[in-house]
Amino acid sequence: MFNLIVTVMSIALMGMLAAASMSYINPEAMRAVEWQKRLETTFNDLEAGYDRYRLAGTTHLRFQNVDGDGNVTEYWYEEAFSPVEPISAYVTPPVMPGATSWDFDSASGGTYFCLHGEFPREAARAAGNLLNLYGPQYVVSASCGATASSSPAGLATMAITYWVDPPS
Repeated sequence: MFNLIVTVMSIALMGMLAAASMSYINPEAMRAVEWQKRLETTFNDLEAGYDRYRLAGTTHLRFQNVDGDGNVTEYWYEEAFSPVEPISAYVTPPVMPGATSWDFDSASGGTYFCLHGEFPREAARAAGNLLNLYGPQYVVSASCGATASSSPAGLATMAITYWVDPPS
């Protein structure tokens, strides 16, 4: 009788241990969070590189108005941008899956970085999550340079456009 009680208690203990050690975390959601962090870090790094690129090629020009006596009545500064090196000297290409690539271009009066190609489903989900974080400067669509987002979850191939100098 004692052995039967010990056996039943050990079976119950093993059952509780098995139930307590089960993981209820959705692995797809975890991969989407990893992709979201990866995309966020990538675009922050690209923007920092673009800022270095702009700073290196920007010159401040002074203009002034002079009255009839030769006195300066007013002056102002304007920026003139002339790149000294290509953007690739300031930006480290992001590490992405093999079926994707990135571009730097200007369109619609603005400048953007674009990651495009075939992304896994988790990346599309992460891209959709980032729409609220970055606002209108972050666009997910079927092609680079878009100014409005489409639903990323349904796209097998997608383009993530990050406007570092948004169109006006």
